[in-house]
Amino acid sequence: MTNAQGELETIAVSWTEELGRALQTRTAWSHLGNVDIVEHTGAATLGGVIDRRLIKAEPGKPLREVLERWRGSSEGRIVDRMVVAANTMLLKRLPPMRASEPFGPDWLRDFEAKGPIVVLGAAADLVHVVRIFRDTPLGARLRPSAADCKAGSLVAVAGEGLSATMVCMVSLSLTPQGLHVVSVVDNKSRTNVKLARADAFLAPAR
Repeated sequence: MTNAQGELETIAVSWTEELGRALQTRTAWSHLGNVDIVEHTGAATLGGVIDRRLIKAEPGKPLREVLERWRGSSEGRIVDRMVVAANTMLLKRLPPMRASEPFGPDWLRDFEAKGPIVVLGAAADLVHVVRIFRDTPLGARLRPSAADCKAGSLVAVAGEGLSATMVCMVSLSLTPQGLHVVSVVDNKSRTNVKLARADAFLAPAR
């Protein structure tokens, strides 16, 4: 193993651990229950979401310096992208939408579920949720969680005892084309509790 390969493996392990902590603390799954991270073994096939990025190599610059600078760019926000991907996995496992109502202060008025309420939506749309409910009793229960949703669409979810088992991995490799970064998140569990769902839509800005 070359020094470069060893350094990349060390950094990849650190980034994988960072990603695992984010899945356990920042995702919709973690807000509604527990997330267990299991180690990926070479014998297991990873599916789920795979994010591939290529970083242009900079001759003469230390690899760690190049990678750290890249992580500070929008392209390098791999953990944020994987959190959104995990949230989207939950969205896809929810029961079908029954109806959708205009978003406003009265949304969730009949939402009887106790405990945290995750609100899934595009990041820009979640800003409206925070603004409307910030100073209300319901606001303390809300957990805005960005997901790949149709613009203007909001989905509230609640339930107790949700658990998930996830595999995550970040790998780094150096090739003549540059530094390859591959990030993977896979949910190996089934949604094991009944979840309450309420949908709303944001009216287009005039």
